[in-house]
Amino acid sequence: MKVRILANLGHFQDASAVPAIIEQLTIEGPVRREAAKALASIGLPGAEPAKAALMRVLPETTPRDRGQVIWTLVVLGE
Repeated sequence: MKVRILANLGHFQDASAVPAIIEQLTIEGPVRREAAKALASIGLPGAEPAKAALMRVLPETTPRDRGQVIWTLVVLGE
């Protein structure tokens, strides 16, 4: 359910949802990947506050999650 909600938030590029999306980055697996993907969809300047959270979770990401987290950081200019 969370994955679907995050996908919709990313699709609609709702920057007001960024704080809620950032909270989901702490959940490994599909939720983390979809949260990162949603943040990449929102892009700059809306997802700017997520950079620090993405950097925090990067060292603990699994190889499967790492690609999406890194891609989102690239999209956000890190």
